[in-house]
Amino acid sequence: MEFNNKRKGDDSSGQDENQRKQTKIDDYWLAMVPTHNPFAPLATGSTDIPEKEHDQEKETEKREPRPPPIFVHNVQDIKPLTDLLEAVAKNAYTYKTLRDLTVRIQPSNGDTYRKLHKALKDKNTDMHSYQLKNDKGFRMVLKRDVSVRRSGSAVSNVSQTQML
Repeated sequence: MEFNNKRKGDDSSGQDENQRKQTKIDDYWLAMVPTHNPFAPLATGSTDIPEKEHDQEKETEKREPRPPPIFVHNVQDIKPLTDLLEAVAKNAYTYKTLRDLTVRIQPSNGDTYRKLHKALKDKNTDMHSYQLKNDKGFRMVLKRDVSVRRSGSAVSNVSQTQML
């Protein structure tokens, strides 16, 4: 008994299969869709960074950290506060009223933060804020085997790189 539907036992020479396959059209206008593999550098082991990503990394390095908010307490009337904010930093901030007569002021950049903080401090305003990340100091541990002359130049080099 012989089964004609099984592929294993098929003794045909393969000519029928070639005739059944669809022919490939090379000049069809929808045939080739240009594709790009974003993971191709990983497969080849290349360490080259594409230009777009390299530019984005430079932008993120140069970007200034967001300044901390300023919390002003015991604000009975917000009008004088908004007048002061407009006079010092025109449209370079946002503010939100919180509970317990508190207003949170969010400056848009570090310069605006410094101006607002100084103006509010000059008026003896009941407020608190945090220190800017750029203004924070840093600590170093010097080991005993480092000479004093080398350590002084090393500290200045590190402080310059930390400020950038």
